[in-house]
Amino acid sequence: MRNEEKTILMEHEGNLLVRVDAVTELGGKEYKLVSYEIWTDRQKYEESIPYEWKEDGEYIYCSNYATTDEEDMVKTFKRRFMSNNIRINKTERVKEDGILISELLNSKIDFKFEEGTMYDAVINGQIWSFRYDGADPDDEQLIWITWATGEEEEHGYDEMIQRMEECKILKAAGIIYPRGDDNEALVNALMELMAKPTYYFANMLVPRGLVLTGHFAPESYYESYYNYKNYKDEYMGFIFDPDKRILTITSPDHEASVPQWVTESLPVEGILQMIEQVGKEKNKKIVLQLKQDH
Repeated sequence: MRNEEKTILMEHEGNLLVRVDAVTELGGKEYKLVSYEIWTDRQKYEESIPYEWKEDGEYIYCSNYATTDEEDMVKTFKRRFMSNNIRINKTERVKEDGILISELLNSKIDFKFEEGTMYDAVINGQIWSFRYDGADPDDEQLIWITWATGEEEEHGYDEMIQRMEECKILKAAGIIYPRGDDNEALVNALMELMAKPTYYFANMLVPRGLVLTGHFAPESYYESYYNYKNYKDEYMGFIFDPDKRILTITSPDHEASVPQWVTESLPVEGILQMIEQVGKEKNKKIVLQLKQDH
């Protein structure tokens, strides 16, 4: 069961920025989720029509954003609808959820951290939040940050920009990384996927995916299949079909099994496992049928 409450945060010329507060119950537990939507037609928003087909093609009125960063969403909304300063060649206007790929690739140009502001970065296949505390007075290419866990560290400016860009690109590609590596973080990431299993890419509705990198792989996996240069590669991927209530897990590890944190958090009714040929590679595929009455 999923309950949603929507709040309009901003409106400009019929375009809306909406926060979605949801509560999902799975496995007997309640999970609170936050996501955002941008609507380009207020009437369609009020009628709950995110897209429709007409004689000349499909019209999409709503884009979903799986993020908890409200400040970043406000900036995205202003950039799309309230700024006349963006000039980008039409051939570069490849959109994903309103984010221009050219902006992602060039976002580090003239970027300036704001002291005291929180940012997201990719670390070891996870999303970590940090606060910018200021530049090193002796070297402007070094910055001081404080992780959300409280540790204060010094890092290279270019290094953190690259990690932040990677985080933005993941969001644009519909890929979810967990915010931490404990079971609670993994379950929360899975709940985020199941709450928003699809997104729009190039005007097409496609699946989002939860991805676990080699950071989450067992030691035996590298000894049998890979070496540590593949540490950042995908170890396990998850996609969810809400209509069929099917969670599909894939992995290049032929010995992979359903993680315990999955079976403990979901009402699994049946499991099918197989080895599937994908191009020249063979992957393990695990299909979980979830109970329909949850």
